[in-house]
Amino acid sequence: MARRQIDPFEAFVNVNMTSLTLFCRATCGNPAIIDDVIQETFIRAWRYYPTLRAEHSSRSWLIRICRNVMTDLGTKWAPASLQVSDEIADCVDQFGQSDLINLMSALSNEHREVLVLCGLLGYDYETAAEILELPLGTIRSRLARARENMTHLLQESEHQIAIGS
Repeated sequence: MARRQIDPFEAFVNVNMTSLTLFCRATCGNPAIIDDVIQETFIRAWRYYPTLRAEHSSRSWLIRICRNVMTDLGTKWAPASLQVSDEIADCVDQFGQSDLINLMSALSNEHREVLVLCGLLGYDYETAAEILELPLGTIRSRLARARENMTHLLQESEHQIAIGS
């Protein structure tokens, strides 16, 4: 029985699906169209895949495409719409991930994007700057502000829990 040969683009999709989905879910302002954004991102990536030269930058290339898709679809980024519904919150585990998503939604898109790239996806500052097409100093500044804001939001949340609101 012959082994099925995996298409290079199929392997590319398999390697990058989780990172792209995480980025999209954390930054897309309209949860109802996340699957559409991801699908359109991979369609565009498939179309231009032959032009991809450096394998080490494939994930950043894909995230740039995703950002363009979100912009093109007019979903650039309404933070209030990231609120997790009660039905979704019921499905989230006991670690309060829905609370964290709600806290992140209070950040500006610029801060949330850098926090996701550097904090969740593990990109270094230089790669995040390349993806977002921003100066390195801007990335450092936005990440510092995002961390400060998240710390403040977490403290406020703890205070609200402590007083029973």
